[in-house]
Amino acid sequence: MTLKEAGQEWNMTTLQIDYYYAEDRIPGAVKMVKTWFFLKTWKSWLTGENEVIHMSQILLLEDDVSLVDGLRYSLKRNGFDITIARTIEEAIKCLQQIGSYDLLLLDVTLPDGTGFDVCNKVRKQGNQIPIIFLTASDEEVNIIRGLDSGGDDY
Repeated sequence: MTLKEAGQEWNMTTLQIDYYYAEDRIPGAVKMVKTWFFLKTWKSWLTGENEVIHMSQILLLEDDVSLVDGLRYSLKRNGFDITIARTIEEAIKCLQQIGSYDLLLLDVTLPDGTGFDVCNKVRKQGNQIPIIFLTASDEEVNIIRGLDSGGDDY
């Protein structure tokens, strides 16, 4: 769930949620680049209601083994379940078989295409899953292309 979605769900402003997170008052909250995600968002803690929202399934599309190892370690340590795909073909198969991911982390440059291809395919299916491009490719044209293809952050 993004910060904006959490604000709408809990009827709170994003500044209120930002305040609680900044003070480490929301257990399991994670900020990735400009987008907030809540591993275990305690709605009952913030609003007095008894609903717990979980966000824990991540698909990582990355072909660099050293990056995969570091990200896997860090994400698992923070309670996320992570599935690794090293090619676009693997990612598409994972999305078809499971289809229940809470977040996609996509590299841009891959052996069999680009992360933009996966993003386009996901968005054409009408899926609004959060997508973040996690890449060393920081050229402006790629950032624009990533956001235009339906990515939420780059």
